[in-house]
Amino acid sequence: MGLPDDLRQHVTRVSQQLAYVRNEDQTKTSLILPFIRLLGYDVFDATEVVPEYAADFGTKSGEKIDYVVMREGKPALLIEAKSARTALHVGHASQLYRYYSTMDTRIGILTNGKSYQFFADLNKSNVMDREPFIVMDLLEFDERMIGVVEGLTKGGFNPELVLARARALNIRREIQARFRREFDAPSPDLVKHFARGLYEGVFNNEVETEFAPIVKQEWRDLWRAQERANSPAADPPAPEVTTNPENISAPMPAYKAGNLLEIPIFAERAGERIDRSDAILIFDRSNTRKSKIRFGGDEVSVNNAYLRAIRLVRPNYKSPSGRGWYDWKLSDPATGELRSIHDLRHDEELLRRILDNAK
Repeated sequence: MGLPDDLRQHVTRVSQQLAYVRNEDQTKTSLILPFIRLLGYDVFDATEVVPEYAADFGTKSGEKIDYVVMREGKPALLIEAKSARTALHVGHASQLYRYYSTMDTRIGILTNGKSYQFFADLNKSNVMDREPFIVMDLLEFDERMIGVVEGLTKGGFNPELVLARARALNIRREIQARFRREFDAPSPDLVKHFARGLYEGVFNNEVETEFAPIVKQEWRDLWRAQERANSPAADPPAPEVTTNPENISAPMPAYKAGNLLEIPIFAERAGERIDRSDAILIFDRSNTRKSKIRFGGDEVSVNNAYLRAIRLVRPNYKSPSGRGWYDWKLSDPATGELRSIHDLRHDEELLRRILDNAK
């Protein structure tokens, strides 16, 4: 297998191992060393991967970096490890920040085995930036990161390529996020853009109210048509989905416990409903990124659950990254309208209605 398949396999492995990983040592052994290995480095060769690398700086001595990947006898990658049960924050990068200035290396990595934060010295030479230049989340894996990771491999090591591809990917992510915001709720500027030439009078609130739902629907229809056009030709025809058309939008009650909401949901692909009565969104109101989906008896990431659901009817389907938050649907308790679960992150009124309707 090549890097793309190896990395996809590792993503699956991480999701399977997390329940059994309880501390930093287990995180290193079960999650981080396998990642270093898939990059092509021999984790058992002390000339390539050095654990507990001693780094002296200032008045301090004996400080150690969890792993240093060596190339031609010199440090090439610095890796600071934390437990998989630790949520990474800027304070965890403080040691990496100190190590970085003592070594002639371009890339530093802070990781808990699930999230990889990549640092460089983009603002000042040989001084690590305080913020990562890109983040790779293996629980919400973006396959476009494969091109970035490629520049860290033993056979294709190229820090400048990593930085260039990361910058391009960050730009694409931001553009996609803006498209998504327009997709969920078209801005007045977008509505006005499409209304121009169709309406000759003054564009006021009344006109915007008239055009906004039309623009929203056409925008979504165009997106779905494009998705159907890009679907793999080899996929077999989807079997008929057994649902009750009369109740397809019927609101179902949620259940709440503290900051968690358990909400019945179903998957949708290109407008086609994939009915799963046992799919439950466990929505964490305190940190939405921690939200999971209970699917087939397992609690997995939103995107992982979406891919599983779609493969029930299209076994060869390859999920576009990040689709889960938009193609898992729920019913608005007030209107019965189908909404993406992504709306819960931004629509406070929708969240309030679900809370009011919860048991």
